[in-house]
Amino acid sequence: AERTPLYHAWIYLVLAVAYLLNDDDQSAAQALAQALALQPGDFRLYTTLAYYYVSRGKLDKAKEMVDLSMKYEPRFAWTHLVLGNILLGQKRYTDAVSAFNQAQSYGDFPTLHFELAKAYMVNDQFSQAIDQLNASFDITDDGQFETRLGDVLDLRSSKLDLLLERERQAVLFLPIQPT
Repeated sequence: AERTPLYHAWIYLVLAVAYLLNDDDQSAAQALAQALALQPGDFRLYTTLAYYYVSRGKLDKAKEMVDLSMKYEPRFAWTHLVLGNILLGQKRYTDAVSAFNQAQSYGDFPTLHFELAKAYMVNDQFSQAIDQLNASFDITDDGQFETRLGDVLDLRSSKLDLLLERERQAVLFLPIQPT
């Protein structure tokens, strides 16, 4: 079967992420240029890059990528999730809560509930944080966290980040968290 430009763009994106994670910025830039040449309006690519930049504390660069992503698809929940993390990094907690709430207009998944709970906690809104955590997570009798990913996969772990890692990797190919 013939491969589409989108397929090739995603191969270059995965390659670029691998280079970025290995601190090979020059090779990453080349792979990203190839991905963008094939799919210049790929909002997922921009969101993935924004998420990476947030995780590295490069908030200005992350915001550039968020703006590009929203230019092509303003309803992608993960882009709003990244925007919320940028705002958290800027200590704009009320704005971060708003960004995460906007994301809930476009999706409903455990990572989003976790990120919104985190924003509520730093904004001293503890009861709202508990509500968000209760919306997606249970604690089992043996002290494990439990959630359902994609309405198909039930997972348990002693750490919340391990539960959310699969969801993040499925959408953004990144093993890293923004905070």
